[in-house]
Amino acid sequence: MKIPLLYIPGTKIRKVLHFQKKYTYGRPIIPLGSDCHPAYTLQKLNLRESSLPFDWLNTESIRGLLFVRQNVEDKFEHFMTNMKANEFGHLVSEKYPYSEFIHEKNIDHNAGDRDRFKRRITRFLRFLEEDVSFLYNVTGASFTTDKVVDFFYGSVVDFLHVMKKNDKLHIYIRYNEDCTENESQCNRLIEKIGNLDQVVIARYLRSLSQYGTWGNESKYLALYDELGIRLKQTFPRIYIK
Repeated sequence: MKIPLLYIPGTKIRKVLHFQKKYTYGRPIIPLGSDCHPAYTLQKLNLRESSLPFDWLNTESIRGLLFVRQNVEDKFEHFMTNMKANEFGHLVSEKYPYSEFIHEKNIDHNAGDRDRFKRRITRFLRFLEEDVSFLYNVTGASFTTDKVVDFFYGSVVDFLHVMKKNDKLHIYIRYNEDCTENESQCNRLIEKIGNLDQVVIARYLRSLSQYGTWGNESKYLALYDELGIRLKQTFPRIYIK
């Protein structure tokens, strides 16, 4: 909800009082990628209270959980080592050429940018000491063959090895225009993951042509509900802008 407070005709001066719904959850929700969408959904629901290392990276969809697991296991030793620009002009580390720092142009040499990510890494590792819910999205377009399904499923099983017994992994398959894309493979993945106690999987249609990159933001709450993340509405975020 928006309430106009001040407007001076003929100038750019205008002030609006904003009321945004805010939610709470009983544990931290940690976005893991594979791209910016999970972090963005948390931000729009006013659940994102800190910056973490995987928030705004762009990682090959089926390799994202492998990427996270390896970084957790080696304490992010290779996360920012021997960086170079890929064919798209985005920086990647030597060990993980499939994960792009799409919003970081100087992280290969700028000490301030690197220190900022080191703080995010420290924060992330501290979160792992608590019971957490991990949030990950994978594209439906990725699952072109059963072999790809098996590879991703294997990465999910392997990721369980870095989770504590009370942690949860919430995965949503993101479709652009049609939830029947690669339908048989996606159904197979959902069936296999359904046998894992600590993992919940759901489908999400963002309707790219109508709503753009972030999808219909009014559907985020329903997505979280389908993922088994039951949010409670709390005091709204109020600000003037």
